[in-house]
Formats: sequence, structure tokens, C-alpha cells
Amino acid sequence: MIKQLVDPLGREVGCNADSWSNEASGGGDVSEREALLIPLPLIGFKYFRQETRKVSDDGTIQVGQSYYAALPAPLHQEVIVRIYADEIEIIDPHRMEKIRTHHKSHRAGEVKMNPEDRIFNPSRQTDYLLSKAKSIGPNTRRLCDLLFEEQGRIGQRRMQGIVNLARRYETCHIEQTAHEAIEMGLRSYKAFCRLVDIKKTKESQKSVDAASIVRQEHELIRPATDYGEFFRSICGQGTISSRI
Repeated sequence: MIKQLVDPLGREVGCNADSWSNEASGGGDVSEREALLIPLPLIGFKYFRQETRKVSDDGTIQVGQSYYAALPAPLHQEVIVRIYADEIEIIDPHRMEKIRTHHKSHRAGEVKMNPEDRIFNPSRQTDYLLSKAKSIGPNTRRLCDLLFEEQGRIGQRRMQGIVNLARRYETCHIEQTAHEAIEMGLRSYKAFCRLVDIKKTKESQKSVDAASIVRQEHELIRPATDYGEFFRSICGQGTISSRI
């Protein structure tokens, strides 16, 4: 007979030794309990670094030099980011629920985003960048239009980089490169910068070469006979001897 153990208040707290021996011999519900057990994981606790990020205009957050989609988090709102060795977790700060998980990128400038996460409706930032591109030239404006049509607000980063090149380069070089980029289907910002820099270097080299050439003919240079006649007239008048 199995006797239940009770505390001073009359509550059952367990079984006596006879009960344990009964379960060990095959009785009781030990097998049913074992069926509910879950195997322990083979890996230990994963360490992470927790930080806060603000969702930008294109629906992404920046971690390091890479970008990760944060939707359905609202734009311009802060989210909690847990940075693991191999992945990124985005957590809603109000409900403390995980809303997105991404494999961690180790390539600078990479954007971790699904096609359905792209935002294609223009914002004030989009209009501002397109107006600056138009001030550079029609080819630059057309290239920025294509970037937004193909990539949405993600393309605004490349658009901003292109229009900011006007601070260091001549607009004619940017316009020429934009025309070539449209023709070739080029959308890489780094490649665009290299092409503009090559044009600037070639132009500078042409200026140096032109300055180093001794020009023998020019509208301001008279024929050699005029100079000879001038010196003969001076010598014939004795001007040189009188000066000496």
C-alpha cells in the first residue's frame, strides 16, 4: 500500500519509500513522464550584443557597414537589435517580440532585404535627391530615376552618393558617366565613382600635356621676319650702342 506524505498543514508533498520502489519496479507513470521530456540542445548559450537602432526612411537599420530590413517596424522608430556572431535579430521594444532575423553580413554596403520589403512610394528625401540630380544634368536625373524605379528607397543611398560627387568633380564628368551608366546598365555606385575619377584624371593629364607643348604658331605670335626687321631697324639707328 502506498502512503502519501503530508506536511503539518495537511498538504500532500510526495510518496514514501514504498512509492519510489513501486515506480522503479515498473509501476506508476514514469514512462509517461519520460515521453514528455525534450532532449537538451547540443550547443551552449549563444552570446549576443544588444543595441538600439532607428529604422531609416527605406525601412532598414544599419549594423556595422551593412543594412537589414526591419519591416514591419514603423519607419523612424527605434528597435532593439541583438547582434550574434552569425545572425541579427530585430525585436519590437514594446512587446519584446522578435520581428525579423537575418544572417549576418560580412560585406560592406550589402543590403539584406526581400523584394516585397522594398518601398517604392517617393518621400521628401526622394524629391530632394531628384531635384539635385536634375541640377547636374538630364543624364544624371534619368539615372537616379532608374535607380528609384528598380530599387525603391534602397536606391536613395546610391542616388545621394551620385549627387554628392558634384562637390569633388566637374558636372560634365558626372553627366558623361551617367550617360555611359544608362547605356551599359551600370548601377554600382563604386563603379560609377571609378569612372568619374578616370575622366577627371584624363582631363588633368590633357591639361598638363597641353601646357608642356611649346607652341610655334599663335595669333599673338608674329612671323619671324617681323622680329628680324625690328632688330635690324633698332641696330641701324644705333640704339643699342647708345644704350651701352
